Amino acid sequence: MRHRRSISRIVVLLLCIFGFRMYWTYRHIPIELTHLLQLLANSTDQTICKLPKLDPWDPSILSYISIPDPLVCKKLQENVTYLADGVLHRNPGFEHLKCKYRTFGHNSGIDDKNVKYGDWVEFDQSSSLITSDLVEVECTQGILDSKSYRYHWSQVVKRDTSVITKQPFLPNDAQHLSVLAFGMDSMSRSNVLRQLPKTYKSLQKMGFIDLNGHVKVGDNTVINWIAILTGKIGASTREFASEWQEVWGVFYDNLNLTWYDYSREGYATYFAEDRPDIATFNYFNYVYGFKNQPTDHYFRPYWLASFWSLLKRRSSVNCYGSVPDHQLQLGFLENFVKKYEGTRSFAYNWLQDLGHDYLNRMGVADDDFQSFFERNENRFNNTIVIVFSDHGHRYAEIRETMIGRIEARMPFFSIRLPPWLAAKYPNLPARLKENSNKLTTQFDFHETLNDIAKGNIGGDDVIPSRNERAYSLFGAVPESRSCYEARVPEDYCPCYRELQLEASEATAPAKALLSYISTLLLTANGKCAALTLTQITYASVSLPPQKTLQDPQVQGKVAKGGYYINYRLVIKVEPSGALFEGVVIKNLDTDTYQATGEIERNNKYGNTSHCVADRILKKLCYCSDLL
Repeated sequence: MRHRRSISRIVVLLLCIFGFRMYWTYRHIPIELTHLLQLLANSTDQTICKLPKLDPWDPSILSYISIPDPLVCKKLQENVTYLADGVLHRNPGFEHLKCKYRTFGHNSGIDDKNVKYGDWVEFDQSSSLITSDLVEVECTQGILDSKSYRYHWSQVVKRDTSVITKQPFLPNDAQHLSVLAFGMDSMSRSNVLRQLPKTYKSLQKMGFIDLNGHVKVGDNTVINWIAILTGKIGASTREFASEWQEVWGVFYDNLNLTWYDYSREGYATYFAEDRPDIATFNYFNYVYGFKNQPTDHYFRPYWLASFWSLLKRRSSVNCYGSVPDHQLQLGFLENFVKKYEGTRSFAYNWLQDLGHDYLNRMGVADDDFQSFFERNENRFNNTIVIVFSDHGHRYAEIRETMIGRIEARMPFFSIRLPPWLAAKYPNLPARLKENSNKLTTQFDFHETLNDIAKGNIGGDDVIPSRNERAYSLFGAVPESRSCYEARVPEDYCPCYRELQLEASEATAPAKALLSYISTLLLTANGKCAALTLTQITYASVSLPPQKTLQDPQVQGKVAKGGYYINYRLVIKVEPSGALFEGVVIKNLDTDTYQATGEIERNNKYGNTSHCVADRILKKLCYCSDLL
């Protein structure tokens, strides 16, 4: 009897110790574990990506949304000349002016930041044949030859052979279709619906199919472009190592971009981007772009010549004289589409200026975009058209809302097949529709471009391309795909469930985030001011897939050891007033916090980081000499 009592006491003591230990553990993490279990109880299998269904007009973001006023470009000079069908004309009434022109283009073999000009040619007659894509006209008057007119014109002069391969272009056929990739910076699907309703309506009428679960794979444009154009990981994250070294002071001619694949398959190629100063491959001249012309038709020299001209400096914002900037580039693109109709062609057209810094600015181009697509619909008979973005908006105050943060992760992507192709191979539109509500990425975009370049499109006997991270959109994307499998870093994965917290519950991780930023700034050797935390504007707990929350070996209960909780935070700091967004991981075993990954800057910073050149420090630093 006495022995049984001793055993009972030992059992009771052990139960008390176990209970006290459980209480002690949970007493130190009540917020995290309570929220975790609450979400867990309301969730199903989190290993399947559950994509958010966003309302573009959600009440929580309405205060950030507006429709822009029409873009009005003021007339600063008379229209002395015009370029049409390869001929430069002088308008009647300007015969008294003394005019000349010169062609210009890429400074091949030397650099990508200057323009190579031809010799001036006197333009005394009423018209003159122009055999180059780009031409500058200058007119003077009076005894002193004072300048009264200067303008830059563009056209597409059709080539017979490739600049890249020196081989002739080949015609379209059923397996080798043209591609038009029409890109807009910082546009989520929701923002396309808000800002471009007319364009979107026309796209739907034309048979475009949206990918509602399309996700960015990195923070900024260049990382997502690297995924689209090379299929590689463009920046190191906690989960994945970079496969591309992003360094300053390099040319990109040796980077195997997808348009080179198209050149090798007999395609005429085109690349245009409308901001020469912050262009993706030429950012502030920290990187050098292309020593040799990268595509058969390249619009950067046009913007280099016009962007810093006196006329441009006098023009209204987003205008060159009396013409909107986006119309100029659309005109060049339309010329390309017309000239190469029936010939294999690949166009990568990027409009950055209206979207990069503005949430509500792209709408000024809605009528022009709609007209462009409707006007050229019949010319797309042998063209797969893709309208896309790199990511959603990254800077405006909408990022302080849950909806805005999800939009930032989910760029617009919509694709159209020629009607005859969809009718001949009904499996293709069927697959696209099946994939429209699955997790897709910029890597999948690249794999799809690969299939088109190789002519790997057609019936059920054609096996769409795939690899460990990417699936051609012409094939079946797995329903059970996770962000990890798709190589989407956790920071950008929209599949994770997030529970918003009060600021008071996130003080410790916010301090850890600031400490991490301050450590990065130490590498500037005192050039950057010390930062202080003034406000936590957003905080949430992010839950990974359920099988990492529950251990099947212990009856599905939450694992006590080796478990982490991710906080996502937006903090405001002084003296810069910067809004920084980042992820802080809490180790529940050690009760410690560790900031990780790349810090996002959610508001503009202008020239306040002029004292540093490093890409990361540029968005973090507030130069001490400004104090």
